[in-house]
Amino acid sequence: MDTVFIVVPAAVAALVSFIFGFLWYGPLFGKSWMKYAGVKKRRAKNMALRGVAGYFSSFAIALLLWFATSTLSSFGSPSVSEIMTVGSFIGVLVWAGFFVPLNLGPVLWQNKSGWLFAINAAHWLIAIQVMMIVASLMSLAF
Repeated sequence: MDTVFIVVPAAVAALVSFIFGFLWYGPLFGKSWMKYAGVKKRRAKNMALRGVAGYFSSFAIALLLWFATSTLSSFGSPSVSEIMTVGSFIGVLVWAGFFVPLNLGPVLWQNKSGWLFAINAAHWLIAIQVMMIVASLMSLAF
């Protein structure tokens, strides 16, 4: 398998997810998230380093999701709608099996707000779906 075939769709999907996360935790739900997470409004140190780390964590997730979806091509020539449907289903399973339990832990054991869980869990559901759509469509181009 060609390295470009693997890296480019995952890199683009991670970038789109990163931009979505910036909007989600910025203008859309930034104030609410800060309130429920107990974060004080101040300029964080090493913001560029945090941004790079955030992108690479999105890249790792996108790479895994893309790989799970790209295996469909080994079963013949799936249509775009089949790739999108299965990709969305895989995304929901990954979200429900990994991201929901991980985001629920702080609510159960650290007395964090249920609203914090809702904001974070909804972010990851949408981010995973966005990554799946972008990676699936790009895998058709490669």
